[in-house]
Amino acid sequence: WSPDGKSLAFYSDRDGKAHVWLWQRSTGKLRPLTTAVVHVRFRFEKILWSPDSRQVVTKILGVGQTLDGCFDGGAGQRSFDPSSRTVYEAQVQDRRLPASMTLSLSDLAMLDVATGKLKRIVQQKLIVGYSLSPAGDKIAFSSPKRLKPGDQYLLVYDLVVVSLSDQRIETVSDFSPGIPSLPVSWSPDSRSL
Repeated sequence: WSPDGKSLAFYSDRDGKAHVWLWQRSTGKLRPLTTAVVHVRFRFEKILWSPDSRQVVTKILGVGQTLDGCFDGGAGQRSFDPSSRTVYEAQVQDRRLPASMTLSLSDLAMLDVATGKLKRIVQQKLIVGYSLSPAGDKIAFSSPKRLKPGDQYLLVYDLVVVSLSDQRIETVSDFSPGIPSLPVSWSPDSRSL
């Protein structure tokens, strides 16, 4: 729901691909907010409303990205050759992210509720969780960077804060959130994380 309670923004693929749709409470009318295809991979990746109810933030496909390219489960894997035989393959202590993580590259965009105009805030980043400041002037997101040393399942992230007024970026490297989907908790005045 929008903070003013007048509209509900939601994801729907009712026209074939997932887009942000808007329902207006007063009229009961539905409309697509944009033709940009959303690129959410987890249920915690939600539409965020600006405090004035005039804009929403969501993840979308980047310029030139396709849905097929984002959901290819075999990305980064060698093709199987039935005539080959592997006797032994040594494990290398590689801390890089798996190649399949590139499937999560996406953009964060701000959409104007009245016009549907789209402004890309972040382009082609690995975005796991994102949070809009209470003042609506900054957005923070966590971005996986590498595997944590000594643990093949935990990731090390960058915590990135983007100013929406001047696109200034501040990064906290080697951030280890307890829950990557909730990268930060903002102070009520939006000045501290």
